[in-house]
Amino acid sequence: MLYFPFLRHHSLETTDSVTQPGDAIVGFKYRFLRCATPLAVAVDFGVPTGEQQILVAIKGVPEGSFRLPTGDGEFSTRVSLYASRAFRDGNTFLSGGGGYNFRTRGYTDEVSYFVNAGNHLFSVFWVTGTVMGLFPAREPNIERAVGFGVGEGVEYITAGGEVQYNFTKRSSVSFGYYRPLQGKNVLAGGGFVLAVSREF
Repeated sequence: MLYFPFLRHHSLETTDSVTQPGDAIVGFKYRFLRCATPLAVAVDFGVPTGEQQILVAIKGVPEGSFRLPTGDGEFSTRVSLYASRAFRDGNTFLSGGGGYNFRTRGYTDEVSYFVNAGNHLFSVFWVTGTVMGLFPAREPNIERAVGFGVGEGVEYITAGGEVQYNFTKRSSVSFGYYRPLQGKNVLAGGGFVLAVSREF
């Protein structure tokens, strides 16, 4: 699996915006239990392809600047466990899981979790809804803070949904919207996601 955010767009009402590539993720998933509720384990490697030191101008403040990074500048390894259950001949599903992110460069490890449900429509569309969260595994090191959404002390619960269109058996495009319900050191506004995926 390869996930590469070609463009991440960050903006605040009081600053200029930034649009840059984000951090990439390379990993694999293995289903080790095949039954009515299959289980799978995934290992994902975070690659620092985003920019950590982006400064944008503060509107109305001469020579004022604010950090809006698109990456945290570190390699990381996340180990996750997934479970899922299909209903209605596979047209509806419910899944969930959690993971532990081993971080480097002095950053605090993180724990993540999610619950996801979806429904298959007209044979080519999937409509899904997701609630996911993340929190530090122990007390964060505030000296390692980088910026909103990356770096140290990030914590959130986010909800959102996506519509996915399968234009071939293994290729799809999706559009989604996610918004934090609560959090620390994250941007309060929602985020749009446009993605293209290919299965191998």
